[in-house]
Amino acid sequence: MKPIELKIDSFGRILIPQEIRIGLGLGSGSTLKLIEQQGKITLSPVQKEKRNLLTITNHVLVYKGKLESVKALKNWEFMLL
Repeated sequence: MKPIELKIDSFGRILIPQEIRIGLGLGSGSTLKLIEQQGKITLSPVQKEKRNLLTITNHVLVYKGKLESVKALKNWEFMLL
C-alpha cells in the first residue's frame, strides 16, 4: 500500500480511511495503541478479549454483553419465542 497523507484537525484528530478501518475490523469504539519512537508514530488495533457472552446459570440462558438499545432487546425476545 502506498503512503497516505492525513491532516490533523484543530482537536488533534485524524481520519483513518474507511477501507483501512474495514480491513482491520475497526469501528466506532475500537481501541488503538499508539507508540511514539524515534520520531515515528505507530498505531495498532488492540484486540478485545474474546469472552463467552452467553452462559447458562441455574438452567437459564444469561446474556452478559452490553445492551446497545431497546431494539436489540426486542430482537432477543423474538429469537427466544
